[in-house]
Amino acid sequence: MRKLLLHIGHGKTGSSMLQSSFRLSRARLAGTGIIYGSGADENVTDELQITSGNGTGLVSQPGALARTLAPHADGTEHLFFSSELLFSEFVKLNDPQRLIADARSAGFAGISILLFVRDPMGHASSLWQQGVKRGGKTDPIEVAYQAYKFPALVSKFLRTVQPVDGFEVTLRNYSACRKSLLTETESWLGVPEGTLVAPKATRVNRSMTRAELELQMAFNAHLGKCGDLISDPLCEKLHDVDPDDIRPSVEVQQACWDRLQPPIRVVNAALPEDHRYRFDVKEPPSDEGNLEFTPEQVKVFVTSICERMRRMREMNQKLQRRG
Repeated sequence: MRKLLLHIGHGKTGSSMLQSSFRLSRARLAGTGIIYGSGADENVTDELQITSGNGTGLVSQPGALARTLAPHADGTEHLFFSSELLFSEFVKLNDPQRLIADARSAGFAGISILLFVRDPMGHASSLWQQGVKRGGKTDPIEVAYQAYKFPALVSKFLRTVQPVDGFEVTLRNYSACRKSLLTETESWLGVPEGTLVAPKATRVNRSMTRAELELQMAFNAHLGKCGDLISDPLCEKLHDVDPDDIRPSVEVQQACWDRLQPPIRVVNAALPEDHRYRFDVKEPPSDEGNLEFTPEQVKVFVTSICERMRRMREMNQKLQRRG
């Protein structure tokens, strides 16, 4: 029987790399009877471009899923969508049974979901970095740890979908399988190993170095959200740079871990033993001195800034001529 296949993230668990692979593997997946659906990333040609996948908004509004599935109602293939934004859409879902009804009306037997989680302390750090990179944040990392709640969100997701007949949930820990994400995903899809094409860079939307983050925060403080000026060029053009594992004090991490114990126990009960959340509190890095940039990093962010200045100068000159 046909299934609707949904990879729903969550954030900072390798989704950008996986979605790059899904785009590269469209023909191979079709050969196995799986259609990677049309979506926002359909015309993306750069395999390293950061996207939100092809499934954004799929279950956010009543009727959205039914409209997406309608053109496939007479098909025989499985249909596959991916977006880390789907996770938050599911967490907010009020009527999961409606999605099963929409799927079955379009000829699908049920909905199979793949969700990657991540060890909490490393995830909190990565989310803080993402807020600096793409969200214009300037808050210190301690604020992110005090607000961090993803294990609780995963627990709520499980309470939402697990009791509903028609959902099949596969839960895996990115921290335990980050070097075998494609293999894990192929197993969930039920396709032969090697079906998914590996992108030329395994780091897509990488985390950043401390120096890169400090630079981005300085620009955020003056310009607000401006990740397209600094972070995006650095991550897309220098994808093999090793990021820094930035942490607050052990005391801050421990307090976060202790606060999240109830949902951690719930989620761990749903994970295979070798994929359960692990206690990943670490000493923070000790090198808080000078910031270091390579010549390649300097070239990338200076080029990006100068290109923006050039465009603004040209626009200003056009406006002056019109005036």
